[in-house]
Amino acid sequence: MRCGSSTDGQQDTETILFQQYQEDQDSLLPLCTKKNAKPSEQPSIKNIPLFLSPLKLTYHVDKILFEEVTYTEVQKALSSLSSNIAAGTSQINYTMLKWAWPHVGNEITMLIHQCLANRYHPLQWRRVIAIALKKPNKPDYTQSRAYCLITLLEYMGKLLEKVVACRLTYLTGRYNLISDSQFRDRANSSTSDAILTFVHDTHNSWNYGLATSVLIFDIKDYFDFVNHEHLLNEMKKRCIPLELVK
Repeated sequence: MRCGSSTDGQQDTETILFQQYQEDQDSLLPLCTKKNAKPSEQPSIKNIPLFLSPLKLTYHVDKILFEEVTYTEVQKALSSLSSNIAAGTSQINYTMLKWAWPHVGNEITMLIHQCLANRYHPLQWRRVIAIALKKPNKPDYTQSRAYCLITLLEYMGKLLEKVVACRLTYLTGRYNLISDSQFRDRANSSTSDAILTFVHDTHNSWNYGLATSVLIFDIKDYFDFVNHEHLLNEMKKRCIPLELVK
């Protein structure tokens, strides 16, 4: 992936900000680590920095170019797909694609590339078979909530979506396109990182004699009801190639 480089002025500004941040942290460190500091030695609340986690500077991205889909890229995406998922309407499953890959791998790669380059998602790959399964121990099976839907998608569609997902994950990490406070669906990030960050911020608050409050939201079916137009606009603002957006 390639992007427009930062200007010298922007780089100088980032360097100055980072140096100022380090100086501020060094001056606050003795007060943070001193257990029995006198009230007069404690910093006032208004002087406490809004964030105490390490500063991570973001890239100034002017443009991210779309790169040609490679053979290795599609092969890795295929190997990462589950082999236990049922096939879609065409009955082409994982075993068939894996068996055919040494013979038609280049053709499949070209097909995936042309779909992205032309911003086209074949209708056949988007068709879904929905199977309703009964949930156990439900009192009334005349209610729709007593059933769960299992959707069967085309494997070629899954392969295309996997390639796009891998590219978005790479771009997100490479160019810091989302906040550092988001941990899910980011490369080299997990629940452990979220817990360690929370513990770190909590301890820093305690060092200043402050209380820590946590507000937790559990948003059900968030992805199903997300505003697609707003999501696409946010992706465009972050210079994600239109081939991956449309």
